[in-house]
Amino acid sequence: MNSMSIKQKTLEMVNQTYADLLEFETHFKNQLQKMDQGEKIPMACEYYDQVNDGVLYEHMEQPFEEALQEFQQLHAELLKRYERFSEEELNDPKKYEWLEGRPMSDRILANSCWHPESHQADYLVKRGKLADATRMQESLTEKSRSLPTWGAMAVYNLACFYALNGLKEKAILCLKEALQGRPDLIEWSKQDSDLDSLRQVADFKALFK
Repeated sequence: MNSMSIKQKTLEMVNQTYADLLEFETHFKNQLQKMDQGEKIPMACEYYDQVNDGVLYEHMEQPFEEALQEFQQLHAELLKRYERFSEEELNDPKKYEWLEGRPMSDRILANSCWHPESHQADYLVKRGKLADATRMQESLTEKSRSLPTWGAMAVYNLACFYALNGLKEKAILCLKEALQGRPDLIEWSKQDSDLDSLRQVADFKALFK
């Protein structure tokens, strides 16, 4: 692979990452606007797969600098909206029906913290920098552990990262911790493709006995 093709691949990956982040931030902003206006918001199961599969990537052809500027502006707007939430609005899992029993704080952390970090980690892994990606994911998880509901979800996400990158022992330890903190994740973990590399490991099977 020559230097030009490496450059092209790098820019392609960066552009795709920012296009994805911009799409998710835009989508969440639109949801919050509908909520503020009293409009019905689809449940997660009605739209998540469509967004996650990239069907809505309308920014893929956008120049990088333009996408970056738009992302930064959008992120700033979301931060201002986040500040308007009260403690009760952020932490009550029953406050917003469209979040299906999860608090708004979980959705915000997933959208504006975990999702961008996961893309950065994926970028590093693809560039042969697994150690750097691992440190990034572990650092984010440590910052999240003390959060009442998101902490266990962060540990679960770290387990998925480990599993996807061949770190099976660490993955199982994290998964055990996550399932203890969030028993509602047990059924999902049985079908989560991120954990497929663990299916035949005895310690993984033991988690479900």
